[in-house]
Amino acid sequence: MMEKQNASKVFQGITLTCLPLLWMGYFYALYIGNQRNASSYT
Repeated sequence: MMEKQNASKVFQGITLTCLPLLWMGYFYALYIGNQRNASSYT
């Protein structure tokens, strides 16, 4: 019982660490893509 709870806590920590990084990478890619598109229009 305790081991499972501990594993879930570790998993939660990994998730909380990875999710913001994923979102940052996603928005960064969107931003760079938008910059590239905007410059190709001119």
